[in-house]
Parts: sequence; C-alpha cells; structure tokens
Amino acid sequence: MQQPSTNPSLISSSTHAIHRQALGAILAILVGLALVDFAGGVLAYAQDARAEGPDPYTTVRLELGTPDGRMAFVPSALEFQVGHRYRLRIVNVSPVEHEFDAPEFMLGVESERVEVFDAAGHKVATLPGRPEEIQISPGGRVDWYLMPIKPLEAEMVCDLPGHREAGMKGTIRVH
Repeated sequence: MQQPSTNPSLISSSTHAIHRQALGAILAILVGLALVDFAGGVLAYAQDARAEGPDPYTTVRLELGTPDGRMAFVPSALEFQVGHRYRLRIVNVSPVEHEFDAPEFMLGVESERVEVFDAAGHKVATLPGRPEEIQISPGGRVDWYLMPIKPLEAEMVCDLPGHREAGMKGTIRVH
C-alpha cells in the first residue's frame, strides 16, 4: 500500500494552483458585477439625461379654492389646444377638500397618467389612465398629463356638497 506523498513542495504547489483558480474565478465574478453595475449606472444616467431634455408638456395651473376659504377655481376658465401635450397642475390652496370634475373634458382627452403629491410636495402615487374625478386634500396637488383630442367647451365643477352652489365652477375650452 502506497502512502500519499507528504512532500510539502507538492502539497504547497497544488494548493496554490487551486487558490489561484479560485481567486481568478472570484475576480472574474467581481469584474462582471462591476461591469453590470457600471452599465446600469450608464443606462440610468442616459435615462436621466433624456428626462432632463426639453419638457414636452405645457403646464397649466388650476387652484382649487383660495387660502382664505373662498369657493372658486382660479382661474375660472382654462384654454387648451387640440394635439398639444399638457400637464394640468391642480393645487388645493384651500383649507378644505375640493374636487375637480369635468366629465366632458375628461372624455375628450388622451390621458397618460395622474401623479398625486402630498402637502409636502412628495409624490405619493402615479395612476395610469383617465380619471373620472379628482378629489384633493388641503395642500395637495395633482399633475394630470393629457392631450386634448377634440375641440369642445365643457364645465368644470367641484361637486362636493355646497361647493358648486358657493361658486366652484368654471369653463374649459379646447380649440
């Protein structure tokens, strides 16, 4: 029966070869991960750069109520053009909840998404598609990304109890 070799130089050299192979494999994995991370970073940077290009949306601001509690849309009339892309920024500047309801207008637009922001300005939700009505808490904001697809004249109202009767109504015209 042969005894395994106990020659330290043979053990040492084969152990070193195994360690070199293992280190090479680990190094290859680390380099691969670094390249993936780098590529992801480059992709994210490219997407950020694209996002920082010219804004394709025209912002139209509509305030719901007034800071002193008056029931009104400010401004009371909105104008849009067919085929243009808009960010309708609806801000509740009032101390009470309000609603934006304009069914005819809502059906006459292509709606991309609605982004919801809290009173601190933090985005709390993104809703794809077309809203039926929009209720906004005091200090809240909604950015509705849309494109009118047909000329129309529509009414906008706050349908919460007593609000329309107190003056929360206006018009929307699309040319």
